[in-house]
Amino acid sequence: MTDENMFTLRSLSVVILGEYHNPSIINPDFVVSNNIIPKSWKIVETITTPGLSVLRYANGIQVIVDPSRLTILEERNEQFLEHNSSDIHSVAVKYVNKLPHIPYRSLGLNCLVSMTRDDSKRWLTERFLKSYPWASKIYMMPKFIIDKKEKTLNLNFTYRHTSPDENSEIVIDCNTHYSGSFTSELLCEKINEWPACQNDVKTMLTTFLQGEE
Repeated sequence: MTDENMFTLRSLSVVILGEYHNPSIINPDFVVSNNIIPKSWKIVETITTPGLSVLRYANGIQVIVDPSRLTILEERNEQFLEHNSSDIHSVAVKYVNKLPHIPYRSLGLNCLVSMTRDDSKRWLTERFLKSYPWASKIYMMPKFIIDKKEKTLNLNFTYRHTSPDENSEIVIDCNTHYSGSFTSELLCEKINEWPACQNDVKTMLTTFLQGEE
């Protein structure tokens, strides 16, 4: 039986690799004056150096830039829906449009998803590992790589305890990866594919973790 409420969304992120990002220009004034970040967002922490810039906002969104990587991250704690909207994808598009001449090399559209189980590592092992006489002595943390032609969906499974009374959850790091050189226009098109990517993620998680074993 399908349980549509079993998955919890923990975070969303966009990661863009480039030949050279310039962290030294990424500061609160720059992102506001260039319409990358709304002026109404309250900044709670800022670091700007040649090697690393970090902007953290009161709404939970973070912008982290080093010379090779832009990461835009938002922590969440809500039901994993067919599509969980977020401002991080529009921020990424605005960043790329403002800085179109960076040689962009790859894109990751990511989410961290969890589901609660009484003994998550045993449940996960029994879900994916065939029963052998020695199976009770090992645990399995599977990784799946799904070829989607122009992109790759990577699902990495692990577990963690959520409270001292041994409640635990399965945690799935979900990465939709696009590789290759991108024009700024093409990169923005790929960023805007997030709703379809999330639907792919949910379909695969449902396939792997629900239904008959």
